[in-house]
Amino acid sequence: MKIYIDIDGVLLHDSLENNGMLVDGALELLQYVTSKYDCYWLTTHCKGGENHAIEHLGKRIPPEQIKMLEKIKPTDWGLLKTDAIDFTSDFRWLDDDVYSPEMEELVKHNAQDKLIKVNLHENPKQLWEIIESFERKTELIAIKQDITTMEVDAIVNAANRRLLGGGGVDGAIHRAAGQELYDACLKIGGCMEGEAVITPGFKLPAKWIIHTVGPIYGNENGQEAQMLHSCYMNSLYLAMDNNVKTIAFPNISTGVYGYPIDEAAPIAIAAVKEFLAEEKHQIEKVYFVCFSDEDLEVYQKLLN
Repeated sequence: MKIYIDIDGVLLHDSLENNGMLVDGALELLQYVTSKYDCYWLTTHCKGGENHAIEHLGKRIPPEQIKMLEKIKPTDWGLLKTDAIDFTSDFRWLDDDVYSPEMEELVKHNAQDKLIKVNLHENPKQLWEIIESFERKTELIAIKQDITTMEVDAIVNAANRRLLGGGGVDGAIHRAAGQELYDACLKIGGCMEGEAVITPGFKLPAKWIIHTVGPIYGNENGQEAQMLHSCYMNSLYLAMDNNVKTIAFPNISTGVYGYPIDEAAPIAIAAVKEFLAEEKHQIEKVYFVCFSDEDLEVYQKLLN
């Protein structure tokens, strides 16, 4: 994995009294990441090449800290507008400013889930928590299977607002889980698009069922993508809160709700990756459970 760091905002003090000094813990962090990852810094001061960047920073920080910085490759953010960076590769972007020109490029390439907002000045331990999340290997797996038979901690139900069962995967889950699931959902009283609730699995092999309501494609005033993204994020938050280590998602909204699989699958995967990168979680495996061979092929191509 490659790590890109906005060095001026993430690792260096911006305050006038400490201008250019590495923030507390930054040197130890650099020792760690440069020993394990291919690291690049991003600063507009790299336009003159590596020597220019080192010279620029050498005027701002002590010589002993420069030695560590020399292990990081300078990268002019202008390179983002070329093919110099593979936006489909495994990388993380550490930046203090989510409104930067770099962020615009990430959005353009649908890679915004790779951005991690960092504020070491306020929370010196934050970057260590992020690095720990890099080390956690969560498997993303696409399979074709009956989701009601999966032996995982939680399955996700593509429910409707009333939560009382319906067609497709929703009806299948209710039939397999039994009357107790209907009674539990009746007590909850409903759920809106993008939100999620949790019940026991009852007669299912899964301990939990997380119910989320997906958007109806073309019927949400252009908010379908945001709502679908929220379905996955809110489901994962419930999973995290309930110590779920293995979770299975259906292809939310791609059935009678009409969301094209080619549009829905990238949103699903991006949302899951965003959650895994930003949250301190215990999730070990995430399954994308597909209904057809065609759907499975779409997910496998994206994951590979």
